[in-house]
Amino acid sequence: MLKCAAKLLASFTSFLNVGARLKLVPVLLALLAATAFALPVTVKNAADVPLEGYAVFFTVERDRLAAEGIDPASMCAVDPAGSYLPLWVVPETLDKKSVAVYVKIPYLAAGDQIAITLTPGPCKQDPKAVFTFFDDFKTLDTRFWAPFASPQVYNVTIKARKGLLIRGAYMTAWQYVQVVSQPFTPPLAVEALITPMTAYAHDACLDLREYGTESASSADARGAYIHAWGWGVPGVTEGMYGRFTWYRLAGPPGSATYYWDVTTWDEGGPSPVWNANGTFLFRIGATAEGVRYEVWQLTQDGLSKILGHYVKLGITNETVIALGQECGGAYNFTQKALFHWVLVRPFVWPEPKVAVGEERIEESPFAPILEFLSKPANLMLISWGAIAAVLALVLVMRARRRSD
Repeated sequence: MLKCAAKLLASFTSFLNVGARLKLVPVLLALLAATAFALPVTVKNAADVPLEGYAVFFTVERDRLAAEGIDPASMCAVDPAGSYLPLWVVPETLDKKSVAVYVKIPYLAAGDQIAITLTPGPCKQDPKAVFTFFDDFKTLDTRFWAPFASPQVYNVTIKARKGLLIRGAYMTAWQYVQVVSQPFTPPLAVEALITPMTAYAHDACLDLREYGTESASSADARGAYIHAWGWGVPGVTEGMYGRFTWYRLAGPPGSATYYWDVTTWDEGGPSPVWNANGTFLFRIGATAEGVRYEVWQLTQDGLSKILGHYVKLGITNETVIALGQECGGAYNFTQKALFHWVLVRPFVWPEPKVAVGEERIEESPFAPILEFLSKPANLMLISWGAIAAVLALVLVMRARRRSD
């Protein structure tokens, strides 16, 4: 970009006399500085309600930023009016191939889009200016978080320092260790970066529980959860692995609105196997209409989404966040998990669309069809529909032959 702009400057000034050149060069150099080190990011509101104080999430390759002279640790986000927007880069991605970014958009009407610009800093990145709530657990604020542990869990550790470490030795079934927050009002999204470290049972849990129905045991509460559910064998330290499960307890156990330990997702299909000491971003978004679940995996490439699901069973009550672990029928093991940080932000569904490097999002008229076909459950539905149509056609042809 710098070379192209320099060529443009040289060709333009070649037509002017020396005096005019001297007057125009500072202006053109200022324009060059404003445009050379910049990366556009367009955000489109795909919901039917406006976005207000909305933290938009996206990822961008570090090499792409470096090509524009942008350091992600100190970069800025600027709106079309030239105002700086609150921004936070997930620190665990700063040394990865792509970085994860949240930018707070003050307002965006339904269906509208805005082109913001990432520029070199220095800008202060304060997550508390971006989100409704943020905690990276430098200390454990017991005025906000209430710790709990079952009586049959021994050697309990709930320790905050560079994340929240939760550990306990489980000596009988259906026990738990957790911290529970003060209440929040939906619509909202809660997200936590988590490292499950042992993979025995419900090794690491992010629960969004309805206030007034919450219980020490997640099975008896009402809410929406994501659990890293381990399949380890007590006493065996090799082969620590498990599955990711989503939960929506909108009714009593056994009812049609009580989903427990579901390992099949709309996006991603059956949960992949996860290994102990891997790091994952759990995301739960709740509105009155439904709940959205996502799991992202942190690797050397950065954060990438591996699972997504949406269920049309919304939450309107105030909610509390529970971070922790529990055991089901298995026991006689020690579980350990690290919660690096947790945040709360506004939420709408569908979430905004983001295009990095584009100044406008132009959508194909076939986009809704392609999105529908991208989900394994929909492909299965189409397949069964096609089979049923073929069978019906065969039966009709046989009936006609008999009548002839």
